[in-house]
Amino acid sequence: MVSGRRHAVDTEATWAAAAELVRRHVGERNFTAWIAPLRCTGTRDGLTLVAPDRTTREWVGRHFLTVIEQALREIAGDRCPVRLGVALPVPP
Repeated sequence: MVSGRRHAVDTEATWAAAAELVRRHVGERNFTAWIAPLRCTGTRDGLTLVAPDRTTREWVGRHFLTVIEQALREIAGDRCPVRLGVALPVPP
């Protein structure tokens, strides 16, 4: 279980570093509107970024996914597959 937690920490640190590169590339306004709301989870074979809604997921996929993948490649030193998901709605 310790190794699983370490992987999660490494994933979070990698995403945090990559997100800063993305911020510099897309600008503060785009970063705040589209990238900052994403939540990161690690998987064995890549990274999943969870958007708060479908609109955000689709916009990020169309306009920022390449930049995100390039930033992750720069930080990780290798290709890091990225999946985009949508957060499950919270029941009332």
